[in-house]
Amino acid sequence: MDMPADSMVVIDDHSPTHTHSANLQRKRSMDGDIIEISSDEEDVAMRRKNRKISSLEGMVTCLKQEMTTARQDQRSMVKKLKQVGVSSNLKQVQHAAEELVMTFEEWLGEIREDTVRQIAQDKA
Repeated sequence: MDMPADSMVVIDDHSPTHTHSANLQRKRSMDGDIIEISSDEEDVAMRRKNRKISSLEGMVTCLKQEMTTARQDQRSMVKKLKQVGVSSNLKQVQHAAEELVMTFEEWLGEIREDTVRQIAQDKA
């Protein structure tokens, strides 16, 4: 191993040992110097975000249910409108038929009167 002449490597196998009380004192002083960074702010932000997501998911579920209900109601209303339309058409047809019957009865009455007159004229 080539090392420059002015550098020297020193290996110390004996690390300094401290007494038990010195270690405790050192540990106490280190505990005071350590600042623990709390992740409460991150947790709070994450909880808020999760709460918002959960709330939005709940809203989506409610909206889907409302949409399903609205579609069912729409189908029901279309059926009812068709029935009303059919019954309305039936009423219109019935009314028209009644008017025709009245018209035919008037014509029949007029024909009877004409027939009675002609019979009377023929007898005279």
